[in-house]
Amino acid sequence: PSQAQRDAAGQRIFDAFLRMVFELGRLHADPHPGNYLFDEEGGVALLDFGCTRSLPEPLSAGVARAWSAHLRGAAGVAELHGAYAGLGLIAPGLSLDGFAAELLPILQPLLDWQVAPFRAARFDFRSRAPLPRMGAEQQRMARQCLHSLPPELPFFDRSWMGLNRLLGQLGARVQTTNPWIHQ
Repeated sequence: PSQAQRDAAGQRIFDAFLRMVFELGRLHADPHPGNYLFDEEGGVALLDFGCTRSLPEPLSAGVARAWSAHLRGAAGVAELHGAYAGLGLIAPGLSLDGFAAELLPILQPLLDWQVAPFRAARFDFRSRAPLPRMGAEQQRMARQCLHSLPPELPFFDRSWMGLNRLLGQLGARVQTTNPWIHQ
């Protein structure tokens, strides 16, 4: 397919993902090339609903709030702390100062990767950096600060990573401006 066709298909997939998560509260948690059907007119059909999840509104809203706060940099740290607390991700006693000094530096590379597509109005998934990995010491420190994990969050993360990989394989460039994630 031409670049324009790949971009159009990628845009449909990207928009559908955001709408599923942030508007419909549903998640197709298995985004890989075999679960999409592309037709010659530019349509995209989603296949295989064996791994889907309902997303509680607080989870969808919390992710949107956290990502939007992180996009604002230092100005959004307090809101990011609040979003993490609202999601139950951080220990209740972790103060804003402790969050900013201890946990945020560890999570910064991962958060930067998660929100990278939203830093510009158009993102080229062909040039997507690989997911950063934490070292053993960073993982240990993060576990000390993190409290609990909503049961749907691993499915969301798996889907977001899979979507990014799929759009990279497709070579798609998409408009990322949307009503849910913003600076």
